[in-house]
Order: sequence, then structure tokens, then C-alpha cells
Amino acid sequence: MLIVGCGDVGMRVATLLKPGAQVLAMTSQAARVPLLQAQGLLGLVGQLDEPRTLWRFAGVATHVVHLAPPPAQGVTDTRTAYLIAALG
Repeated sequence: MLIVGCGDVGMRVATLLKPGAQVLAMTSQAARVPLLQAQGLLGLVGQLDEPRTLWRFAGVATHVVHLAPPPAQGVTDTRTAYLIAALG
């Protein structure tokens, strides 16, 4: 399972998953990786606004929980589009 945008809600989702499930957590802040790891998650850094940082997520999980917000401006959710392209 890959949780994209693993803030407060993402952490709650992670705790609900069955024990022993491998959970990867994507964060935009490298400083959060140790916190995610302390919770038993594999913390990975990626920027949804920078598609070149997302290539490593291709094929890492069979399920994705996408909790990251859309861009603050515009009418197109480029973040989700970039993520889908990278995961595909």
C-alpha cells in the first residue's frame, strides 16, 4: 500500500491497516521520513509538483491511497495527473 500525502489523515489510515502490511508513505518533506519510519512505515520523498521526482514510485504498490491536496491555483489537478502518469 502506498499512502500519498501521509499527514494526519494518512497516519490514521496507516494504523487501520492490518498488522504486517507493508505501507509506503510518500511525503514532500525529507524531515518527516524518520517520523514515518518510527511508525513502521517506509517513508519516501516525492514532490507532486515535480514529476521527475515520482519515477521511483512506479510499481511499488498494488494499492494507493491518495490524500494529497490539489494545487492551490488553477482548475486542473496536475498533481494527481503526474502521480497517475508515474504509477502507470
